[in-house]
Amino acid sequence: MTLFIVVGAVGLVLLVASVVVGEIFDGLFDALPGDVLSTAVVAGFLAAFGFAGSVAVGSLGTAGATGVGVVAGALVGGVAGWLTRGLTRSRTDATPTGTDLLGLPGTVVTQVPSQGYGEVSVTVAGHLTKLNARADEVLLVGTPVRVTATLSPTSVMVVRRA
Repeated sequence: MTLFIVVGAVGLVLLVASVVVGEIFDGLFDALPGDVLSTAVVAGFLAAFGFAGSVAVGSLGTAGATGVGVVAGALVGGVAGWLTRGLTRSRTDATPTGTDLLGLPGTVVTQVPSQGYGEVSVTVAGHLTKLNARADEVLLVGTPVRVTATLSPTSVMVVRRA
């Protein structure tokens, strides 16, 4: 029973370490076909094998507990592999560019003088973003504006929104 608990504890420690540090066995399993093993898979298998085996050893004996542990470990390791593969292969949205700013509505948060920069806030790809802003007229705080040009990655030209 103690051996099963130790194996389960080692699996949990590996799992926590992989979450905190990252892929511990990075590159170790690359020789295997199909990208089937990762630290999460190994750690999940060991934890489930050890803890399921320690629960079953009293009623099934060592051989039976080993079988229960292997089945439980395979199930948890398989789920861990499926989840980590899904997360690592998931697509993300494209990074917004300067052209994505054109036409966006915003609000002046720092007065925009007629010669110089103020600041506006706009929502870009769902994120509230503060940008430096120029305008052909003085725009007071709270004025609704629209982006008409991108001057740099952090500054835009705006006009009063009607």
